Amino acid sequence: MRWMYLILLVTSAALLSCGSEENSTDTAKDSWSVEDRQTLLRGFNGSRIDLLEAVNGLSDEQWNFKADSNSWSIAYIVEHLGLQEDMHFREVYVISLAPPHDEFAGDTRKNDEKVTSYETNPIKTESAWFVTPLGRWQTKEDALFQFNSSRDKMIEFVESTQLDLRKYVTFRNIPDETDFRRIRDLHQILLTTIAHTRRHIRQIEGIKSLPNFPD
Repeated sequence: MRWMYLILLVTSAALLSCGSEENSTDTAKDSWSVEDRQTLLRGFNGSRIDLLEAVNGLSDEQWNFKADSNSWSIAYIVEHLGLQEDMHFREVYVISLAPPHDEFAGDTRKNDEKVTSYETNPIKTESAWFVTPLGRWQTKEDALFQFNSSRDKMIEFVESTQLDLRKYVTFRNIPDETDFRRIRDLHQILLTTIAHTRRHIRQIEGIKSLPNFPD
């Protein structure tokens, strides 16, 4: 009987070991890490603080100042940021409802630095018509309310989602197969939003430093 008891012990231990390995494997499949989540939260909260500080105390004249007829005012920049934030949130929300692409999990991570480098990329791009500012908001308070409302939704999503954002992928029809923007996971779309905000904060600071910027 003793040998039968030993066999049962060994068998039970083997089963427990297998179960443990399976759980470990399931955990390993989660390619969107705790640090990834914290990176996004730091970026969203930090860039919002920086933006609010950049526009704090601006007079109406400063808020609406344009260096020339082809330039954006700070009012236009903040309006654009709100529109872009809305657009990215819609994309993230819709893609998060689609089936995950397990085959891409973690594979896109190598391009994170390329995504964040957009903040300082010197190449200027033309905004799509649907995120082009038109002077929709009459006051600074209205423009900031719109931006903050969208930013709150972004932060809420990042804080609460249980999805592995590395497995949810968005595609762009870009002919250049070496362009990292052809395939980005949702973590990288959110990184793009943060980099885009910081890029325009730099633009705001550039406007404020112009010699003819109103006192």
